[in-house]
Amino acid sequence: MTQNYPNRNFWTLKAAKSAKTAKSAAIFGEDSVSYYIESQSAKDPKRTNAHIFNTKNNLMASNAQSGLLQMLGPTQNMSIYRKRNGEYGLRRKGGPTAKRFAKDPNYAQARINTTEFGQAAKGSALIRRAFRTMIPKVANDELHSRLTKVCKEVINSDSGHPRGNRMLMNGDISLLNGFNFSSTGRFGMIVRLPLQHVVDRAEGIVRVGLPAFAPADGIRFPKHATHARLKLGVAVVDFEKETFTFESACSAPVPKGRKPIHPEDLTVQIPAGTSEPLFIAMAIEFMTLENGNYYPVLDSQFHLMQLMGVDVAATAAAQPGLPQQDAMIAGETATNNEFHNSASPS
Repeated sequence: MTQNYPNRNFWTLKAAKSAKTAKSAAIFGEDSVSYYIESQSAKDPKRTNAHIFNTKNNLMASNAQSGLLQMLGPTQNMSIYRKRNGEYGLRRKGGPTAKRFAKDPNYAQARINTTEFGQAAKGSALIRRAFRTMIPKVANDELHSRLTKVCKEVINSDSGHPRGNRMLMNGDISLLNGFNFSSTGRFGMIVRLPLQHVVDRAEGIVRVGLPAFAPADGIRFPKHATHARLKLGVAVVDFEKETFTFESACSAPVPKGRKPIHPEDLTVQIPAGTSEPLFIAMAIEFMTLENGNYYPVLDSQFHLMQLMGVDVAATAAAQPGLPQQDAMIAGETATNNEFHNSASPS
């Protein structure tokens, strides 16, 4: 017996009657297809229940998703977006038009926020490009958003200009000091060394001194690593022109164990006399030595990088011609006992 559909409007009925293809089924839904099939069955009593069931399944088969984006068929007034967990979602398009957003006084505050957020995003992208050869090659989807958040805090610290006119270069750039490029771990929990860096803008030199230490006490090695290597990277960033220069230096391979390592200096050259902010980063990578060759240990929890120093021109201008020296303690709030308990045995 045909089921009654008292609430169906004329266009839904017409669409259901034309649901002869899988595309129509995907657009108008299962109820419309069911109504169409049952109405056709009433006209032709010779159709069996099995035939109705197979026809319905064939028409509704387009609802099964396939492909990389798990989408099939028209999206109409919908947009596809990617969630943080890697899945894809579908949402309806909305919001004001671009013309209204640019002219409507009701969106004045939103335009200010958008301008400053866009500037923070550009600053984040510029820093990431400057250190792209040094950033650990591991999945890090949150790096851009985390770095943009800190850059927005730098913009907010610009007290010399009103909202909407604040600039990243006029804020407290030192807020970026200590930023960890990986969200899976902290550099200071793996490397427990008192590091010293010296900046000489007049001579164009940045130097970081590695002290004498026992690797088993100063570095937490992953299980399969036999050696570690520390890397210094210095980026001179011009946020106004959106340009940068980058130089790096690596330490000698540090073998796992308790044999003391001699002091070593890592030195890089920067443009002499530059007045742009300097970003000093340290990274560590672990390797396995086999048959005279070093192979990287791919463990995101141990391939870490951190901004260990931010040097601005105002500091150098206060004492022209004198090298700027700061202490960089690669460490967190964890105690030495906690570190030794978590370290792998040599």
